[in-house]
Amino acid sequence: LHVFRVLKAFGIVNDPTTVSTDFELALSNAFLKIFPRTKISRCAFHLYQAVLRKIQNRHLTQLYDNANTKHFFKGLMALSLLPPAEIPAYFDALKHEAIQIKLLVPG
Repeated sequence: LHVFRVLKAFGIVNDPTTVSTDFELALSNAFLKIFPRTKISRCAFHLYQAVLRKIQNRHLTQLYDNANTKHFFKGLMALSLLPPAEIPAYFDALKHEAIQIKLLVPG
């Protein structure tokens, strides 16, 4: 937060319209406190990295090595690349696929 205040005070950064960040909410929140009109966009690479890290942290790497499961997770990550109106239908298709490969239980 302090760094953003200094950047603004010295005129190094004047009211940016858009900023690209990773998925750390603390960084986004701090930035928005100093530059409230700025639009925050997220980096897809960091999204993919975060999903893969969760898979590793939860010891699901063996599960991820399965081709069907890998396809499902890649589909989840691809949701961020779709136009917002297409996300619900694509997500429903992924959910159906996950039930078919027994990755999810219906319900």
